[in-house]
Formats: sequence, structure tokens, C-alpha cells
Amino acid sequence: MQNFNYHQHTFRCGHADFDMLDEEYVLESIKMEFKEIAFTDHCPQKNEIDTRENVRMKYSQKEEYMDSIKKLKEKYADKIEIKTGYEIEYLPRRRRIFKRIKK
Repeated sequence: MQNFNYHQHTFRCGHADFDMLDEEYVLESIKMEFKEIAFTDHCPQKNEIDTRENVRMKYSQKEEYMDSIKKLKEKYADKIEIKTGYEIEYLPRRRRIFKRIKK
């Protein structure tokens, strides 16, 4: 049985469950007996990478996203390992965008 989920989006990406808060995803994952999860919202650069609506978080949400997951990681450290990052569409010509987001 798979005991991890490394592809989990939050409401910020615009196409996940809008009613679920980050903590609810964690609690549900614990209930499902996952040992590790990773929040992987789409990289927040809509105008430079993707022009579709409701595909990725706004750049202004980046800090709040990382802070939220960091707090959950600390709060539930004894129950589940939580990782965070971005799902990206890697294109070599877009390296400068990814370097900016990593900061």
C-alpha cells in the first residue's frame, strides 16, 4: 500500500477543493495513514508561464502558502512528514523565473 502523497494542491491553485483548508488536507492524510505528504501547488507565475485562469496561485500568495505549510509541518511533526514545493512546467528558457521563486 502506498503510504505517501507527493502531489497535493491547496485552494490557492484555483482548481483544487476550494472548501478544504491546508490543515484539513493534513488531517485527512493522517486519517488515511500516510507517512509523508507534499503540498505542490503550481508555480505562481501565471503571466509568464501559463495564461489560463484557475491553474496556479497568485504570486502574492507565495509567502502565505509557505508559512501555512511550515506551521502545519511543525504542528504535526510527530504524526506525518510534510514537504512543500511547487509543481512546475520546466522550460530551460524560464530558469530566471524559478530562481526568483526559490528565494
